[in-house]
Amino acid sequence: MKIISNLKIFFKTVFSDLYYVVLAILVSLGFFIFSVWLSSYNLLYHTLTSNLLSFSYKLALTFNFWELIRINLLAPNLFLVSLVAILFGINISALVFYIKKQIAISRSAKISVWASLISFLGIGCLSCGSVIISSLFGFSATAAFIGFLPFHGYEFGIIGILSLLISIYLLSKKINNNFACEV
Repeated sequence: MKIISNLKIFFKTVFSDLYYVVLAILVSLGFFIFSVWLSSYNLLYHTLTSNLLSFSYKLALTFNFWELIRINLLAPNLFLVSLVAILFGINISALVFYIKKQIAISRSAKISVWASLISFLGIGCLSCGSVIISSLFGFSATAAFIGFLPFHGYEFGIIGILSLLISIYLLSKKINNNFACEV
């Protein structure tokens, strides 16, 4: 119950200002769009470099997010990407709130940045694996590694979600304790 009341105070404190609500929505939307483009990297690359397709078709496919989502994201992937995007927006908004209130960056802010970076590892599809990990370790090594994982790569999305939840909770404690009287 203490965690829930702490989060209620946190959300009321941070998101009572419209600026932080708009920031969270814009960051979430940006993260979601970036994730859709990143998971559609191969399709977009081949479409954009093809000489057989018109410029207007290339442009239309690039910005037709519903089609990219339909083609590249299965329901579990879409759920994970959406949840990570929402949590990422909340996390960044809370981090901006905290930094504005505390000039110096503390340990919680560092954890928040790491949680945000970890959440990017899970972006990708089941057939090709994570785009970020593939670019770091190569496609073959990544495919082999993801093939050995029990949930075939969904672990990265789950770890990202858990990291963001922990980060949001730690930021909420910092923000709530900052305004509480210690006497």
